[in-house]
Amino acid sequence: MRCGRRAGWARRASSRLPVLLVLTALLVQAGCTATVLPPAAVDEPARIAILDHGRHTSLVLEEPGGAVVLYAYGDWEWFALRRTGPREASAAVLGPSQAALGKKHLAGPLTAQALVEQVRVLVTDIIILHVERRRLDELAARLDAVFRANISSLVHNDAYDLDFVYHPEPYSVFHNSNEVVADWLEELGCRVTRPSLFFTWKLDAPARWPSDAAYRGLGLSLPYCRRCVARRKRCLRATLQAG
Repeated sequence: MRCGRRAGWARRASSRLPVLLVLTALLVQAGCTATVLPPAAVDEPARIAILDHGRHTSLVLEEPGGAVVLYAYGDWEWFALRRTGPREASAAVLGPSQAALGKKHLAGPLTAQALVEQVRVLVTDIIILHVERRRLDELAARLDAVFRANISSLVHNDAYDLDFVYHPEPYSVFHNSNEVVADWLEELGCRVTRPSLFFTWKLDAPARWPSDAAYRGLGLSLPYCRRCVARRKRCLRATLQAG
């Protein structure tokens, strides 16, 4: 009987090990900040927005004419299909696994208020900056080509209101949404510091939105808001309404 209990404990422990590894990886990487340095000068400026969703990042590009398109990268099972159990979490972190490219057209304009109103995924921070139009068009064309080449795998995620297709580059803890968005930013001429696998974003220029002064003017505690994702969402909306 004692051997049976030990065997049962061993089975339970081994089944929980992947989940513990996932949690450990997330905790070790918490709290780091990536710094984005935009191009010093651009001949034909076009706007982009980095959307920080907590542990995930997406990128918004301004199309000619004022419309905008959002692109996101993540694990297929976890992100596109919303299968978020322990097995999927383990596969996403320990990978490599099938990756997903998400896409959504937005009405525009590319402003913080319009993005908060139109993006269904929780937004904890927004950074808007200018890049060269030519570089933006090249990146948009490349991502659109990837999307069209994999259109046979198309699924729509109602919870995120995003269309997803397979992405040819496998997802892993070393190739997650933050890393891919950082790659995209570098294609756009930005310089990005990457302190760890999971990070939040900071702009190395005085154009970050919302400003700290806006939070203080509303009587909000900025450090507390940045620690609490749900509260930060309300703070973003409060800032917009106050403005």
